[in-house]
Amino acid sequence: MRPKRQLQLGLGAGRFKQSITVQQSSIATNAAGQDTETWSTYAARRAAVEALKAKELVAQYQRRALFPWFFRMRSDSLTRDIEPTWRISWDGRTLEIDSVQQRGDEVHVIATEDLIA
Repeated sequence: MRPKRQLQLGLGAGRFKQSITVQQSSIATNAAGQDTETWSTYAARRAAVEALKAKELVAQYQRRALFPWFFRMRSDSLTRDIEPTWRISWDGRTLEIDSVQQRGDEVHVIATEDLIA
């Protein structure tokens, strides 16, 4: 009897199950001549997503909950250039990018969802 062949997936392909959109901001002038911040898609990628420990803040009668998320995606020419001033759109949420790190063949991003209760 022959041994079974095992399927090898490069870079843990099965881990990158979530669709995310990385967005960058720019300043545009509206019809009234005022500058406004606009967001546009920089890259759409597949990522592994993990929840990190949430933090709750109470400041001046306003309660806020901060939900940090860890995103891991394949490194490529676009993901290597992600900036910490950008944001991620994922699963109906908008998250502000806090940090970006290149780790071998992957890019690791920590982004925070800010909910005001």
